[in-house]
Amino acid sequence: MFLHDKFEVRFLLKITVFIGLVLSVYVLWPRQPSLTAFSPREFAVLNIASWRGVVEGRPTEALVSLYRIYEGQYGLLPIDALEAAWSSWQAMSIFVKAADRADQEQALPHLERAFGVLSSKAGMVGDSQVAARLELFEWMLASDSKKRPELATAVAEKIALAHGAPAAGFENAASILAKAISLRADQKWSAAERSLEQGLERVKERLPNPAKAH
Repeated sequence: MFLHDKFEVRFLLKITVFIGLVLSVYVLWPRQPSLTAFSPREFAVLNIASWRGVVEGRPTEALVSLYRIYEGQYGLLPIDALEAAWSSWQAMSIFVKAADRADQEQALPHLERAFGVLSSKAGMVGDSQVAARLELFEWMLASDSKKRPELATAVAEKIALAHGAPAAGFENAASILAKAISLRADQKWSAAERSLEQGLERVKERLPNPAKAH
């Protein structure tokens, strides 16, 4: 009996060490974060799933989808992806529950943290605080049907800022993405996902040196 118990302890220790090594490799393995290595299809699916999770009260689904965007689509280290995903989820949750513009503004600090991670870890070219403000502005415009005609311009400016390229080069992509964001705000999930994928494909076509998808 004693020998059997001793064997089980050794076996469990080996399994624990093995799992620890696997996790260490996953967490610490060198990566090359990039804002251009995303898959338009996968990004669109995950983005819509994250918003749908927030709107429909499924925080786990939203957080997992956001984490997969930052870790899988942008190539961030898991710890950085967790920070960005958590900040994004907080911003989205605050915005969805907001009763007025003042409440919506409370999402900004969380967006600034998320964009700060992209700036410091994934090489975003422009000012992360300006990018965060533009992101929030997009959400606000989409939530007000009367202001949606302004949305494409805001989207083009944010893309240009993130990649250090002229906004004029992204006008067609921005128009499609503005439609996607409006559909998303109207909770027309399937149509929003299709438009988002199309818009992201146009973005990638216009980027000077897009990286291969992770």
